[in-house]
Amino acid sequence: MKDTDDLSNQPVTFKLKNQEGYVAEKQTKAEVSFSPSIFPRVGTTKGDRPYLNYGLGTNRLGGAKLSFLQPGIKLKINGKIGNQYRVKLAQNLEAWIPEDQVELLPVGTPIPKTLTGSWSITGDKKYDYLQVNLNEKIPYSTHQEVDPTRIIIDLYGAVSNSNWITQRLNSVEIKNVNYEQIGKEHFRIVVEPVHKQVWGYGISYRGNNLIIKIKHQPKSLRINRLKFAVDAGHGGRNKGALGATGLLEKDVTLKIAKDLKRALEAKGAKVILTRNSDGYSLNSERLKTVLNSGADILISIHANSAGMSADPVKAAGTSTYYKHICFRPLSQFIYKRMLKLKLKPFGNIGSFNFTLNSSTEIPNVLVETAFISNPSGEMKLMSRRFRKAVARQIVHGVEDFLRSVRKKQLNH
Repeated sequence: MKDTDDLSNQPVTFKLKNQEGYVAEKQTKAEVSFSPSIFPRVGTTKGDRPYLNYGLGTNRLGGAKLSFLQPGIKLKINGKIGNQYRVKLAQNLEAWIPEDQVELLPVGTPIPKTLTGSWSITGDKKYDYLQVNLNEKIPYSTHQEVDPTRIIIDLYGAVSNSNWITQRLNSVEIKNVNYEQIGKEHFRIVVEPVHKQVWGYGISYRGNNLIIKIKHQPKSLRINRLKFAVDAGHGGRNKGALGATGLLEKDVTLKIAKDLKRALEAKGAKVILTRNSDGYSLNSERLKTVLNSGADILISIHANSAGMSADPVKAAGTSTYYKHICFRPLSQFIYKRMLKLKLKPFGNIGSFNFTLNSSTEIPNVLVETAFISNPSGEMKLMSRRFRKAVARQIVHGVEDFLRSVRKKQLNH
């Protein structure tokens, strides 16, 4: 191939030839395009929670996500494989986005880039707001660091021209902010919160200005002063996993979720369920319900399964899951309490690519209570006594988490 060649949505054929002259051919399932006449192009994100993938890998939960974005963000697109566009983020960093989440702008549209302007930090009763003035809506990603706690936001296509940062006295959760020019058009914002435990933050645009909204720590770290969102996994036509007796995961999770709701309410907490009956809804719709509810903590209930690739007798135990490192402590305390039910340890699992774990806006945890595919686990899940015990241990885990946060603040 030459630099000027055009190729659109074509598989690659590999040929192997042995010494006897026998030739074997195999075509890739993926398709490749070379379009020097139209790339690079500028596209804008569209749809509900468009996202950037790290690469082209996938599994039952989808590819590993670098970032969730909002509609209207401009991307530099410099290639395509199959149904995904390649996005140039920085000099040595690329990502991928499904083509149905991008609207290509006319050829010749200027490549998105911006200088960063002045910053301002303000607050209200629930949130602190960091505003960074930009000229374009450019892509971003975020992660957190612990010990010390930091919230990191990376902007792609930005160069620093920020010469002052104004912080108002009504901001209560942001202690310090700083920035670093990581590389060419790779700009990093570092937020140091007042408290060690992050209680949620969101990233959005107001016009072309980036807004980082950081939730205040609840005034009281007592369970009776908090609001919980409890999600019963699956539902309706999404039956989830199946036990040998015909027990359905969607039925078990709803029963445990209702037990958990009653257990939390008995402690004085407020609780909302993402579903009260055997109804189907997308996980993205459930997440919207949770975020609109004003809940302080999200707990998603599931029952695990070995699937078809593992021994259902050997695959057993309980586990908890998180995506963002700042929310790991909640999952750890619940996991330790679940083990008191004499369930085998299956693990505390991070970087979990599940929709209800994906949000940075609320501390969240997914609890795989037991393996429904395991005969012993299925018998436990069929037991009303066991399900109630699960609910109690989750509540104890939440109380342990809150107690730990209070203790760290006293020692801070």
